[in-house]
Amino acid sequence: MRRARVQPERGEPDDPIFVTTPVEIEFEYWNMRAGARLNLSLHIYNERGVLVFNARPTEEAIWQGRPFPRGLFRDTCHLPADLLNDGVHRVELLVVEDGRVIHRMEDVLVFDVRDLGEAEGWYEPWAGVVRPRLAWETEQVPTAGPVALGDG
Repeated sequence: MRRARVQPERGEPDDPIFVTTPVEIEFEYWNMRAGARLNLSLHIYNERGVLVFNARPTEEAIWQGRPFPRGLFRDTCHLPADLLNDGVHRVELLVVEDGRVIHRMEDVLVFDVRDLGEAEGWYEPWAGVVRPRLAWETEQVPTAGPVALGDG
């Protein structure tokens, strides 16, 4: 491993990360053996030690599944805004070759996600390990008459 960092997308490593901030998690590493079929897998844990999610580069179009030449590589995982809940998060990195974990690095990165309300002087914690902002739709449904709760 040459370097690991977490930072806001279009930001600097020391910039604060808020729940509404898209985040980049980046790893630079050396492959010392030509022909190795490597991929990284990361586990993100919250401050209670609960696994929030596991991510792998399954959608990476250039190197996924191909043999690597010797050299320096960079993997960047992009986390969308409004995914992580507030609090401290730890990153565990797994290096996988041909489906087998060959190296594990616990707490390779630790970062804090802040609530916007906290920055504005108001704070109410959200339950759960993630905090997605999901699309919702509300519409009025016409009825022929009064409908009691539970009638469908």
